[in-house]
Amino acid sequence: MEQIVVPLSPFTRRSRSLAVSHVEQGLIRGLEPGEHVVLHDPVADEHFSAVVADVEFDLTDTSYRLEVGGRITAAEADEWLEPSGDSGHLTTGEIVALLAGSRRSERDISTALAESAGPLSAGSSDRPAGSGPNGPCPQILRTVLGRSARFRVRCARQSLGD
Repeated sequence: MEQIVVPLSPFTRRSRSLAVSHVEQGLIRGLEPGEHVVLHDPVADEHFSAVVADVEFDLTDTSYRLEVGGRITAAEADEWLEPSGDSGHLTTGEIVALLAGSRRSERDISTALAESAGPLSAGSSDRPAGSGPNGPCPQILRTVLGRSARFRVRCARQSLGD
């Protein structure tokens, strides 16, 4: 996980979004959309979680738009920045990445289900009973996704030898 050191203005704190330059930050590798980073405001000496929302390329630089998340302690920031080792335990950064992947999967599935429902009205006879927004399908989806996330964490632990 990367750390971005940048003073956060009152506007940035309110809007919860900021743009950073790859060159100005001196990053050793590019950031990917959806990647979690740690923001450090050296003026206020505060740390925040953040997610890369957009990436824009030009001939001389790459710009990233970060969505600022919650405030974290300095100790939590150090934990997040800890490199993964061979200790057999998941780091905080690895757990955050697993949860983010699970959240993205849930959004993708929810979007696909909404699109597959099409323009049918709630009372349409073409739709199976109970498949509307208040039927059992959303509950089944939440149950399946919850099990999927637990399974991914269990698999990650097993692959690390825990």
